[in-house]
Amino acid sequence: MPIQLRYKDKIQSAENVFSYSFSVESGELFSLLVINDRTEQVCVVKKNNFVVNSDVTDAHIECTVKDEYLLSLKGNVSGLESKIAIRIGDKWIEVTEDGEFDYQVINGIEYEVTINESSESQTCTGNLTRFTAAQSSQLQITCQDVNATNP
Repeated sequence: MPIQLRYKDKIQSAENVFSYSFSVESGELFSLLVINDRTEQVCVVKKNNFVVNSDVTDAHIECTVKDEYLLSLKGNVSGLESKIAIRIGDKWIEVTEDGEFDYQVINGIEYEVTINESSESQTCTGNLTRFTAAQSSQLQITCQDVNATNP
């Protein structure tokens, strides 16, 4: 998400970084502007005018996904004896028992799935390691005893 700094006649954009190549004089006013090129979200600068007296540490940008772009990823875990942590994109969810779970994803966005077992006696695998969110996205996770033999 590009973030733009505006100061006097200068405008500079940076991608996800609050570091710029020109300085702002102490006591001067500057502003931040989010350049949002993603249609599925809305981003606002909660405080966008700053007077510089020292390092600016209270800039706050809040982004939310529009409801019409959210989907529910359906998941199912079977054979779980302990608990697992599932990373979907950059978020972690913990599952402590067999059964179904729902997780909100953004339609059309690609996600990577990672499963971390908390028990050395089980291994868990899923049907998805990478997927693009769509109405039919479904994650199936099966756990089994490490000592189980396959016929």
